[in-house]
Amino acid sequence: MAPPEVERISPIDRKVAHGDVVELGDTRFEVIDTGGHTLGHITYHDAQDQIAFVGDTLFALGAGAVRGTAEQLWTTLSRLAALPGETAVYCAHEYTASNARFALSIDDDPALKARAAEVFAARERGGANRADHHRPRDRHQSLLKAGGAKRFGEVRAAKDAFRG
Repeated sequence: MAPPEVERISPIDRKVAHGDVVELGDTRFEVIDTGGHTLGHITYHDAQDQIAFVGDTLFALGAGAVRGTAEQLWTTLSRLAALPGETAVYCAHEYTASNARFALSIDDDPALKARAAEVFAARERGGANRADHHRPRDRHQSLLKAGGAKRFGEVRAAKDAFRG
């Protein structure tokens, strides 16, 4: 089960799109259009268990690269931020330390500094960054503070060029 864009790289049994429902055992996932990282990116959201599998759209302290448009990804991030605050978000990669370094370069929020220190300490110990899941409205999510698609696009482009 995948969005139609996957068909160009691999055969799929069932195409899914925004609003479709996918059942896995007793778990019911609603498909949410979360384009922007790729044009047809989707998220699987289980409202009952309060979890969302977001792939490469949203990460702890960051967001995916813009391969659609900044406006599209900003709309997606706003859509994810509107999920209930208790929703645990599971992403596809672990970029928390690099996202923290970038976030610190644009945001001097003391709470972000404390969160980044936790991330770096865990990494030094060889442990997990507590980033196996996070919340969609993470107060440390500097990219979500952009305030709009234009500013988000500028900040995300700066992240692409960041070498810290």
